[in-house]
Amino acid sequence: TITSEIGEQVDWKVIVKPAENSILDFEFRDVEFQKVEIDLSADRVLVYIPQEESLNDLVTRFELSEGANTFIENIEQISGTTTNSFTDTVRYVVFSMAGDSRLWEVVAIQTNPAIVNFGFEAEEFSEAIIDDFSNTVDVFVKEGTDLTQLVASFELTGTSAGMYINGAEVLSNQSAINYSY
Repeated sequence: TITSEIGEQVDWKVIVKPAENSILDFEFRDVEFQKVEIDLSADRVLVYIPQEESLNDLVTRFELSEGANTFIENIEQISGTTTNSFTDTVRYVVFSMAGDSRLWEVVAIQTNPAIVNFGFEAEEFSEAIIDDFSNTVDVFVKEGTDLTQLVASFELTGTSAGMYINGAEVLSNQSAINYSY
């Protein structure tokens, strides 16, 4: 409590918390499909992008711990503005408000085409479980659903990626597929 010269009292709280130097969110601006994994314990960010995307001249958008700032080779990085090449691991030094530094590695990994969103337009279904490592999509539909003529709605990574079954192109929201196998 603080008391003024005329006797007015005001209650104050003092909150002490450690200054942090973490990357909390990260993405490449202008790359439509990407998957980001931030490992706080390893000080590493992995960004998976389509093979056709260039790793040069990428602008990043990032969120840091409150009051933190970051540098690459003594050049301050500004979220949404600064351009860098990610052909190799990029090392960000993140400084907390207190001046403590932490070295973060950001690795861009070009991946094969992948399904990033999947569902069925006119059917009741569960949210799709997309497993990038086993290349599978699990979707549960209402019991009794005719599985022989389902029309899927999907998005793929990259602008030139296409989905094919037995050599025939499958179009999102258009092609009826037999999923009864």
